[in-house]
Amino acid sequence: MGEPMTDQGEILVTGGSGYIGGWCIARLLNDGWRGRTTIRNLAREPRCAARWPRWRGAGSAELLRADLIRDEGWADAARGCRYLLHVASPLGVENPRDPDVLVRPARDGAVRAISAHHGRSRARGDHLLGGGDAGEDTQWADR
Repeated sequence: MGEPMTDQGEILVTGGSGYIGGWCIARLLNDGWRGRTTIRNLAREPRCAARWPRWRGAGSAELLRADLIRDEGWADAARGCRYLLHVASPLGVENPRDPDVLVRPARDGAVRAISAHHGRSRARGDHLLGGGDAGEDTQWADR
């Protein structure tokens, strides 16, 4: 990672307590973004926040409670964020017989995060960044 850039704006990264979300936040902070992230359980806040100062130039991220399987918290999490990077997915069921046990909550959570961001950014014409399946054909989409 190079030297931190100037202020890039505020971004909401979902799943800050997860491995991918934690690395996304660390990199974005290092690159000059103002960060905000969602976690299901605020008791994990010290563990999450302790990761980020290890990166040179990293600032801090605001942690907010929002759960992919509940509506509460998403509007507050998206407020003030120009961008959204959705990388969270609910897990916890080992070897489900029905794939919808994992797929339905992941889909519904993505809809919650994107809807909250879209609702707060619609009037400003801000950007939505694609997360999840970032294959070769994935494009960053301007909204």
